[in-house]
Amino acid sequence: MLLGARIASGADHFLDLLGFDRAAAGCDLVITGEGRIDSQTLSGKLPAVVAHRAAPARVEAVVGHNALGADTAPEAGIARIRSLSERTQADCARDTELSRTLLVEIGREIGAELAEGADQVR
Repeated sequence: MLLGARIASGADHFLDLLGFDRAAAGCDLVITGEGRIDSQTLSGKLPAVVAHRAAPARVEAVVGHNALGADTAPEAGIARIRSLSERTQADCARDTELSRTLLVEIGREIGAELAEGADQVR
């Protein structure tokens, strides 16, 4: 601090570098990811910061493991958490092919839900 440094959120810093606000503007859905989502997430980890900055867009998190209670996600601004560990007993961190397969499955689910929602709007 003596040399003119300033304290900054790492998540905000990198979102700024990536132009997140411009990219998320006008989006209906933003998907964020994390290896493990837990109580620390509420204290400024990337998914919570993404949710805050993406508002009012719906934010969903795709994670390796969810350690939050079902009622905690909305508190963080995250509408839904989709966890790989809830889909298999295997250790996805050690099996990249399994992780890929589950992520594709989740992506298809999200796409189907978006399509279904669009049909309901018409």
